[in-house]
Parts: sequence; C-alpha cells; structure tokens
Amino acid sequence: MMFTKEECEIILQYTKEVEGLPSNPYYKHSDYLAWYIYRNEKSEWIFQRIFDYLKTIVKINNELNMLFLQSVKEGNEFEKHVDKSEYFNVGVCLNDDYGGGELYVDNSNYIIPKKQGEIYFFEGHKPHGINKVTSGQRYALVGFFEKGDLSFNKFL
Repeated sequence: MMFTKEECEIILQYTKEVEGLPSNPYYKHSDYLAWYIYRNEKSEWIFQRIFDYLKTIVKINNELNMLFLQSVKEGNEFEKHVDKSEYFNVGVCLNDDYGGGELYVDNSNYIIPKKQGEIYFFEGHKPHGINKVTSGQRYALVGFFEKGDLSFNKFL
C-alpha cells in the first residue's frame, strides 16, 4: 500500500477546501470533476510518496508539479478515451467504498483493482475509462508524465 487509509482521508480533505472549483470549466455542469492539486509545502509529501514509488520502476527525469483530484459521482462514468500519445498516467485510488467505477485499460478485460491507497501506472495512449459508478462516489489522484519525463530500462 502506497498511502494508508488515514493519508487518503487527508488527501480527500482537499475536496472540501476546493469544492465547486473544478480544474476545467467544461466539467462545471458534470458529475465528473477534477481539481488541481499543486505541489507546495502542504502537498509535497504526496508528490514525494508518488516519486519514491515510481523510482523503483523508472528513472524520473522531470518531476510533476501538479496532480488532479478526480471525482466521479454515482450514476456517471468517464467514457473510454486516449490521452496524448506521449503521456504516462499515474494514479492513486483514494477510496474503495463505492460500487462499480472500475478503471479499465486497453479494453474492458483489463481492470485495475480498486484498493484504497494503491498506485497504478499505464501508457496514456492506450484506450482507458471508468465504468459507471453504481453507488457512492469514486476519488483518485491522477498525474500525467510526458514522454521525456521518464526513462525506462525496457518495455515488456
């Protein structure tokens, strides 16, 4: 586990501080919301924990300065899409007390397990999305590394 349940709760406090201030005006009238989490004195520990984990599998050439706190409300989904081809997505599951809302990558057959505090990492050019949330509300931290930000020994 990368983050404890208590640490996930602390991160979720950001939603109370910034409720109603989505990162993108497009989302203002949606039940999918994402807020900016900027790297600062208050949030540095979050970024360092993610970097420490990633350094066990890749070399980080350029660290992130911003994450998104993502929320999907009951009855909603985030449709299958691809991000810029040079992006690598990193995320942290902040809660697991909701129904549905599984993150899938490439096709619906590869589901990323929802376990509070766990990190996931995948290539953004692969089709991915979030299944419909059937109960509760799904929260995750999400960040995007560009191609030159990371160095890999090899791809499988």
